Amino acid sequence: MVVDLALLPEPRQVARARRIAAEGRALYVRRMPLVSRLFRGDKKLEAVLTSDPAHITPGSTGEHVSKIHTALLIADGASVASHELATQSYGPSTAKAVLRFKQKRNIVNHAYQKSADNIVGKMTIAALDHAVANRERFGVVPNDIRLTPGFT
Repeated sequence: MVVDLALLPEPRQVARARRIAAEGRALYVRRMPLVSRLFRGDKKLEAVLTSDPAHITPGSTGEHVSKIHTALLIADGASVASHELATQSYGPSTAKAVLRFKQKRNIVNHAYQKSADNIVGKMTIAALDHAVANRERFGVVPNDIRLTPGFT
């Protein structure tokens, strides 16, 4: 059975995967590429969907982190410290915003976690992409939105 997890809401993904595993059937997961204008084509963020070592963690820096800042603002109205915006860094305020995003949506890998963490992994990047793409689709996000230092 092939299940396209990108088409199912997060809680249904987990429930369906557990049912299939409990029945002893094979589960093949096909990941869709990132679809939001904000994330689409970003190699570092695309890698997060398929590779555990590519997860974005506190201490990371770069344009991909800046895109996560923007996505958190769009999805949750999150506030990130201006120095983290200016340096495109994943610092304490970004970690806090990611944790809140995950807690709000119950994004937890129950295979090895009991509660949400502050890492942007496979499920988190997919949920952020989905949230941003939905807002883009309905015209809620201006085409040129980008966070600038000092905007929190």
